[in-house]
Amino acid sequence: MHYCCGTIIAPISWSIKHFPAWAKCFLFLLLPENLTPNFFRKLVLVMNYQEAMAYLDDIATVGSSYGLDTMRELMRRLGNIQDEMHFIHIAGTNGKGSVLAYTASVMQKSGYMTGVFSSPALDTFRERIQVNGEYITKEALARHTTTLKSVCDEMCAQGFNHPTYFELSLALAFLYYAEKKCQIVILEVGLGGRLDATNIITPLVSVIVSISLDHTQLLGDTLADIAAEKGGIIKPEVPIVIAPQKEEAYLTLKNIAIGRKSPFISVNRAHIGKISADINGQHFSYQSTGGTFDDIFITLLGDHQLENAACAIEALECVRKYGFEITDENIITGLAQARWAGRLERIANNPDFILDGAHNPDAALRLADALKKYYPNTRKIFILSILADKDYREILRLTLPLADTVFVTTTDNPRALSTADLADNARKYNPNIISCADLAQAVAKAQEIAQKDDLIVAFGSLTHLGEIRHLVNGLPKED
Repeated sequence: MHYCCGTIIAPISWSIKHFPAWAKCFLFLLLPENLTPNFFRKLVLVMNYQEAMAYLDDIATVGSSYGLDTMRELMRRLGNIQDEMHFIHIAGTNGKGSVLAYTASVMQKSGYMTGVFSSPALDTFRERIQVNGEYITKEALARHTTTLKSVCDEMCAQGFNHPTYFELSLALAFLYYAEKKCQIVILEVGLGGRLDATNIITPLVSVIVSISLDHTQLLGDTLADIAAEKGGIIKPEVPIVIAPQKEEAYLTLKNIAIGRKSPFISVNRAHIGKISADINGQHFSYQSTGGTFDDIFITLLGDHQLENAACAIEALECVRKYGFEITDENIITGLAQARWAGRLERIANNPDFILDGAHNPDAALRLADALKKYYPNTRKIFILSILADKDYREILRLTLPLADTVFVTTTDNPRALSTADLADNARKYNPNIISCADLAQAVAKAQEIAQKDDLIVAFGSLTHLGEIRHLVNGLPKED
């Protein structure tokens, strides 16, 4: 640890702004007007990266809450810096990360300093907070977390609730985006929308991707209930783009938009023209509200990605109206360059090894459809670990009949379904179920039996895909 002044005196305009933090503190300490008790209260102990992560991990064990009051109070104490930023806000059940990747890639290609906030992380916490494709630095994470801890301690001392792990992550992101002078931020909702911490912002445009049953214990057990929660991100008179939805969800979202006088833009499947697709990517056309795109190429796989890309195009058309210079060429190139880990992502060849974050029935159906489309006659070997609070029986029913062999295991996630329970349920849909002690054993056994023309697919939860990637590639984890 080292000592650093918690606040920098703005009127001093010397070249000391280039000094290291400890030197600034020493110089300020020598100024007579600063030698006061209040000054010494502004001296803070700055965490290093490991200490900052330990603090955040400690907060994560406390649990989560659902509501905006604590986040609003936290950001008020930080000067409501988010009010000075431009946002694209994305909610929905499946497809949020893909739309984020498409829009961020196009905005960056258009020359704008672009921040993204997503969850969960597949590999390292830092990937949740990025600017122009680069993770937040360890130094910045530690510095801003130190600031946040000080603010949180003050909140608790004054009787406010301590911000949750997600709220701290989001506030940390806002501090970093402000520091990096981001011109646009693509913000992914954590859970639901109406009461999600991200909903303290007013965006340029909101996007709601495909809605299906998930997190029913919090969001409701009907599509209308869930759509109402996710539709909570629709702001008065702010455009809302929605992906193709089932009628129940569509009508709920449309009624919210009408009530709030929000321009309503619905992606129409009839306006998407499929041209060609293989394991390397897809070509399609799209008739947007702003014009026609004759040949778009994306590397993300599955028919659902055409809808996600169309949502991104419509959102970008809205952003254009605020004066952002985004050409059709930027859109075409940005979409082609977009990448998003853990979504039908091929990480090895001979045999192909695919990671997919399918963790609810709708995502499982999309995975099954994609496997039938891209690998129709290929022997398939599955690696499966899943959380107990998911509709795992339906996920198993939709996917396991496609597999020749399934290796099941569990992880140290407290929500994880045990290996024994997963195996017992899996055998109802596939007789060739092999239990493994951990992910490492599951990966090793799958690779051992696979031939070069086979396919290995790991899915069931986003939380373990990062570990599998490292096991397959033989690389150590970053943190």
